[in-house]
Amino acid sequence: MRAFTAIDIPKEIKARINDASKQLRSIDGARLVDEDSMHITLHFLGEISDAQADHLKEAMASIEFTQFEISIRGIGFFEPRRPRVVFAELEKGAEKVKRLYALLYDSIIKLGVRLEEREYIPHLTIARLKFAGTHSARLLERFAEEHKEEFGSFECKSVALKRSDFTSGGVKHTTLYEKRL
Repeated sequence: MRAFTAIDIPKEIKARINDASKQLRSIDGARLVDEDSMHITLHFLGEISDAQADHLKEAMASIEFTQFEISIRGIGFFEPRRPRVVFAELEKGAEKVKRLYALLYDSIIKLGVRLEEREYIPHLTIARLKFAGTHSARLLERFAEEHKEEFGSFECKSVALKRSDFTSGGVKHTTLYEKRL
């Protein structure tokens, strides 16, 4: 199964982000993330077995971490010269999300799952760009300047292991396990 760990976002915050992101449709090759699929990814695991998922559930059950506040404000994008990913930024709670990421990292590696080695930057992906270039970068810079508003705050009360399935209607995410904080 294709899986990842994530923090779910309240519906009202997703709706505000979704409303703002609709302007991105004017950028050639922009694919918006479906509102129902918005989340903060901690670890993209790729293909894992049922046994690995079960071991990860056990590891998640054993972690101790307190609830914390996350606020989401503004828009950013990775790789300013050739942007491919557009995201909503975490204003408050980013450091705690990084600590939660690190806490689970070792357990995931012990399962034999290979994770990306680049620095983890907490964010909420709102769009992906098929064509990246100077024109797209200029449009995104203007979009980011226009959207510095706060989309909302919430208490992070859990982290989830999710399954990702490709269907004719798009990507469907199913929660396999939720660890309450």
